[in-house]
Amino acid sequence: MPPARPDRRRRALVVGASGHVGSAVVRQLLDEGWQVTAASRAAGARPNLDGLDVRRLAGDAADPGQLAGWAAGHELIVDAAAPYPLDAFPGGGRRPLALAEERTRLLLEAVAESGARLGFVSSFSTLGRRGGLAGLQG
Repeated sequence: MPPARPDRRRRALVVGASGHVGSAVVRQLLDEGWQVTAASRAAGARPNLDGLDVRRLAGDAADPGQLAGWAAGHELIVDAAAPYPLDAFPGGGRRPLALAEERTRLLLEAVAESGARLGFVSSFSTLGRRGGLAGLQG
């Protein structure tokens, strides 16, 4: 991790901050002295973040421009969002792997544009697997 700058604390963005893994990452960064921006899909109460000194943002990281806007001014971006698109299941019209590929492209572009370092934590444990892995092909 980059050294602290004397004029301000290091800034980290955690995408998926309200989830189990994301909130653990937020807590660790706070313990290490980082200023944390916690981003998640849903606005409103986020019990995993209650009582933490974080800036909260809500939105969908898959929306064009969302990640780039969030990333600006941060030295570290941690993607801890569970990779399950809410509209990618039967009737939703979007294919999970194609959506994940696009979101990853947007993430990498936002990181490169901001000059930040990337931390990536992911789990497919919450992704439904109807039909096994063949059902996920994008």
